Amino acid sequence: MANLVDMVLGAFSPNAISEIGARVGETEGRTRAGLAALVPVLLAGAISKSRAGGGADLLALVSAAVKNGNPLDTLGSLLASDATRSSLMAEGTSTAQSLFGSQTGDIVSAVSAQADMKAAAVPGLLAMAAPVALGGLAKAAGPSLTSESLSSLLGRESEAINARVPDGLRSLFSLPPVVVPRETRPPAGAGIGDTPPVILKPKNHPLAWIVLGFGVLALLYSLVGQKRDRSVPVAEVAAAPVVAEETLSLPDGSILVVRTGSIGANLARYLATDEPAPRTFVFDNLNFDTAEDKVTPESVSTLSAIIAILKAYPAAKAEISGYTDNVGDPAANVALSTGRSATIARALVDSGIGADRVTTAGYGEANPVADNATEEGRAQNRRTELTVTEK
Repeated sequence: MANLVDMVLGAFSPNAISEIGARVGETEGRTRAGLAALVPVLLAGAISKSRAGGGADLLALVSAAVKNGNPLDTLGSLLASDATRSSLMAEGTSTAQSLFGSQTGDIVSAVSAQADMKAAAVPGLLAMAAPVALGGLAKAAGPSLTSESLSSLLGRESEAINARVPDGLRSLFSLPPVVVPRETRPPAGAGIGDTPPVILKPKNHPLAWIVLGFGVLALLYSLVGQKRDRSVPVAEVAAAPVVAEETLSLPDGSILVVRTGSIGANLARYLATDEPAPRTFVFDNLNFDTAEDKVTPESVSTLSAIIAILKAYPAAKAEISGYTDNVGDPAANVALSTGRSATIARALVDSGIGADRVTTAGYGEANPVADNATEEGRAQNRRTELTVTEK
């Protein structure tokens, strides 16, 4: 049998990776790299929980993950609909919080750097990977799932798991450094698909950086010289815009990475104050398919943030309101805006927010916030709002 890390990674088919990448807003390559870093981290977290006397707690987590079928075997179907995907992510977010607690923020930062992913994409990836990792534990432990069988399995697999934990996270689990030979090659079958696994590299000597720096400068000088000799101007490369992000520590102990100025950042900041309700927030990065009430894949990270925040503030209640521009039949616009607000509310409820905490409304083209005579204005009027009605 393949080692536990490879068995879990093997559940992520190319189609699953493509779907997950679209949902968290990352490329397939970076999604693969993120999973290759996160799976051993999740299993190392299970080892730590088991060794800290939490055998019963770990057994409860694993049992809950497989109570409706093992996600290791059913990942494709779990990703197929908004409802099952939301349920998977809610379960995974809870699992990650149980395994890592306040260390979640460090894990997000380290995996973001390791896989070259946007930090905001890592929590969603972690949430989808966590139940699958627990499913791997259940499957490998055999038909008799007990705290003892899990402990025995993790004892046998600990060395292989620890060796795959990225360097930047080893200290979180009190793991010794891994000494890697200079001529290290990826083990057969490691990683996902045809992509090699994350290879832990030995620390470089400072002199190597100095030599490399001079080499790069020499190469650049040579290339610039060649361009000048051919009378071709050196192109100016514009710096890519930097998206500011912030890490939020929520009252339930969870850690959330959000874009500065986003609805998630503003909502969390407001709920942490004594400012009274009501207050309205306009969703950003939340879009629907044209003339439909289905959200686009890039909207998932925004919804995940709102779900996490509302879970952290259980007294908060909200109305989800939908609006359209003035194009089309007014009655149809009311129906469309009503359907869209219901879609958002359903996603919240399916992820564990009490149905009594969320109401919906569709106002169609009413209450415009901009001029419908321009495309810019119409785009602003096509919006979804969240109004905190109680806190």
